[in-house]
Amino acid sequence: MVRRIVEEKRPVAEVAAGFGVSERTARKWLALWRARKAAGLENRSSRSHAAGDEAAGSGGNWRLACAATTG
Repeated sequence: MVRRIVEEKRPVAEVAAGFGVSERTARKWLALWRARKAAGLENRSSRSHAAGDEAAGSGGNWRLACAATTG
């Protein structure tokens, strides 16, 4: 997703819609990538720090996959 926005210079709203995320989310991920490159797109928990380890999920890292997607 980031590649399409940065390298192909496609509009954020268009790319976000293609990936099924909001423009706000796409802009947030773009800002994370700009600040920390690929490390900024690694899975980060959105759960409360007080939730404990039992709340941690084992989902895939699809944000990083979105950044690497070619198309």
